[in-house]
Amino acid sequence: MKRIAFIVYFFLAAGLLFSEYVGKAYVTYDPISGQKIRVLFMSGINPRDHFSDEIAKGNLLPKRGDRDSLRDRFSAEIAKGNLVLRRSDYDSLIEKMEHRRFSQFHMGIPVFGGEIIQHFRDDKLASITGHYYEVGQVDLVPLLSPDEAAKKFEVALELDHPTGTAEEISQVIFPAVDQTCRLCFQVKVKKNEGEYEIGIVDAQSGEILARDTNVQFDGGVIGLGTDYHGVTRKFPTYLEEGTYYLYDDKAIRPYIQAVYDYRTGGYVPSDADNYWDQDGTSVSAHYNVGLVYDFYYLFLGRSGMNGNNMNTNIVTHSSLGGYSDNASWNGVNLNFYVSGKQQAQYAAALDVVGHEFSHGVTDYSSDLIYEFQPGALNESFSDIIGHAVEFFWHPTGTGIYFAEWLNGEDAFPSYDYGISRGYVRSAEDPNRYSQTSWSLGPDPCHLSQYYDLPFSYDRGGVHVNCTIYPHAFYLLAAGGTSRISGISVSGIGLEKATKIYYRAWVYYLTKRSQFIDAANAILQSAYDLYGGSSNEYAQTIRSMQAIGWIVE
Repeated sequence: MKRIAFIVYFFLAAGLLFSEYVGKAYVTYDPISGQKIRVLFMSGINPRDHFSDEIAKGNLLPKRGDRDSLRDRFSAEIAKGNLVLRRSDYDSLIEKMEHRRFSQFHMGIPVFGGEIIQHFRDDKLASITGHYYEVGQVDLVPLLSPDEAAKKFEVALELDHPTGTAEEISQVIFPAVDQTCRLCFQVKVKKNEGEYEIGIVDAQSGEILARDTNVQFDGGVIGLGTDYHGVTRKFPTYLEEGTYYLYDDKAIRPYIQAVYDYRTGGYVPSDADNYWDQDGTSVSAHYNVGLVYDFYYLFLGRSGMNGNNMNTNIVTHSSLGGYSDNASWNGVNLNFYVSGKQQAQYAAALDVVGHEFSHGVTDYSSDLIYEFQPGALNESFSDIIGHAVEFFWHPTGTGIYFAEWLNGEDAFPSYDYGISRGYVRSAEDPNRYSQTSWSLGPDPCHLSQYYDLPFSYDRGGVHVNCTIYPHAFYLLAAGGTSRISGISVSGIGLEKATKIYYRAWVYYLTKRSQFIDAANAILQSAYDLYGGSSNEYAQTIRSMQAIGWIVE
């Protein structure tokens, strides 16, 4: 076989690099700072001029030219039959956006992993993404027969009686790690009932270049157990040498999720019969983190914290730092601390688990720093997603495992609306509670109630001031009237409101975004999704006005 020049294209070619502020309305005045805002200018810098300078320096690519060049290239490949439309998906978050997925072929043979996606908005090509391989010259005459290739794979699998009979076999072009492309057989062999191995076998040499399986052998199984509140749950566990572990090794979901018990020095909890009835906290943590992942994937199209199925570590019963009655994300682990005076176990509260998981999402998107207004926004969006997750999975109502507009109410042994516990936040009526035990006053629901605090007090109020935007979110989703401004909002529904806030949070905000930036991002996101003449956009404006913004 000839060694050939080999190039993998991985690219992202965006459409227009610049755009004017397209919303018909935006916040122009910040009542907290008292400053008039010019939206298109930041700190005296014109973004258009700034980005033009960056292009001149070579720090940004002229995306439009890249896109047009790639469009012409791939149009020719489509015409030749080297790219074949496999499916077309319409964007679940952006109207009139379509994603056309093409599979790559060479001389009629599929190229393993070769795929490009063309992204269209309003029937116009906006960008192209994917992997495309320059195959060059490949010897397309196999030296092995399909049966010989199957038998070599069976031998590699150490089957007792290799027969050379495959369940499925087909030819593929395989881009190998040595930067060659090779003609191969993709072989599917049955090992046991319901268990198959898939191999990529070099059609010339018989070398096994890659393997896959339809199951995780000695790994992924489903366990049963009782959670913190005594409810039976199903969740993935891992079987190894007769022992089950509270661990999912990509067998059920496409990422590794592991629980570590702090009390045992960080070992993964184990069980002999896969019925987990000794540690409801760890069961709750494992089960609820899985639900949060599923929410992000099913509802928002996001694959884990980083969007790429990063591993998720969960530490339960932690007493690190002397903390109790709390939960945290530390950039590495989701931590659920021991119960203390409050008798709280936040692993049991799905909204809190969603909240902490969302801090991880922030790390891989807007990356809001954890102080003052950016920190309060960090907390705000975590609360907002926490509510959305709870309503997604739990029935609406009051009580344990019902969805309502309180945050953390399921963390306690019994339910009392959080009234006797001053550390539960409310998106519906923040003024009903006080995270400071009323030393400062009620939790704010309006910009006029913003607490201007030093860093030494709650890092500048990251928790104290984090209830203003969740209240705006509540008004937009469910409808209602601000008790401070008296402005009423007609709810557009939780689904639409969540998508507006999600896009604003992960696509528009940056490390040092302020409250006013969040307001404009939310307006822009609503405009993107529903248009400037929509009721959704109008109610988004009303919700910003309701919490104190002046919108023009």
